[in-house]
Amino acid sequence: MTTDRIPDFTLPPERVQPWCPRDRSGRVFNFSTHQRNSSVGSIKPDLYHHQSFSEDEESNLPESSHGRLWFSIIYDAAVSQLHVTLVKVKDLPGRSNNQQLRDPFVKMFLLPDERSFRVSKVKKKTLSPIYNETHTFQVSQDEVRSRVLRFSVYDVDKRRVRHSLGHVMIQLKAIELTKGDVMWSDLEPMVQAASTLGELQLSLVYYPQNDKVKVGVHRARNL
Repeated sequence: MTTDRIPDFTLPPERVQPWCPRDRSGRVFNFSTHQRNSSVGSIKPDLYHHQSFSEDEESNLPESSHGRLWFSIIYDAAVSQLHVTLVKVKDLPGRSNNQQLRDPFVKMFLLPDERSFRVSKVKKKTLSPIYNETHTFQVSQDEVRSRVLRFSVYDVDKRRVRHSLGHVMIQLKAIELTKGDVMWSDLEPMVQAASTLGELQLSLVYYPQNDKVKVGVHRARNL
């Protein structure tokens, strides 16, 4: 089944505030790189986790700093469709210091096309939402290996403002697309740039007397 809508309620227009991560003790191991300045291309295929976990086995996994996302991907070459199953997200950080529950949902993009995306249902009052939703992207067999799948997790607060909780970037050429194994990855608080998409040089200047920010666009390269 393909889910392209949110039945619980209609989301407001995009007003996204980034989430500032809090430090936690303990080192986290997953298949996504934890060097904030590295690119998607640095993801190593041997670090992917290709298996399902029971609740007991999941309890033995290392602690997650920003939340952890489970998913599976399978490509049907006969109809040129990429089927993405969003299984669940666990251990999201709570709102404020008292760990209040959130209303999380997930957007899925098949980069570099950010205009076409899929959106999960909104799960109310939880830090470990279970989705079990399958979404489909139409993409040719010649192109699928060059694409990057991005999961972006958001929370909608009482003011109906979206808060970015983290992202997972999957380079499709680095994984097996015919088995549909369940995988997991820890959320990264910031989207890692894909250097293959190009670079944009900017400058920012803040003028406190006018309470304004001046943005300068200098050049683009490697587009």
